[in-house]
Amino acid sequence: MAIAGKRTVVEPGEPAGDLAERLGLHRPEQRRAFRAALDRVRDAERRAEYESDGIRLR
Repeated sequence: MAIAGKRTVVEPGEPAGDLAERLGLHRPEQRRAFRAALDRVRDAERRAEYESDGIRLR
C-alpha cells in the first residue's frame, strides 16, 4: 500500500479485507451505496460506448 497525498493507493496483492475496511464496506448501507456507484459508472461507460459507435440504446 502506498500513500499519495491523503489518499491511500491499493497495491496488487493487498488483502481485500483491508480495502473493504478502509472503504467502510463492512456496513451494509455503505456496501449498497458503493455498489450503486459502481453500477452508475458501468452504465455510463456502456452508454458512452454505444453512443461513440453511432448506436443509441436507451
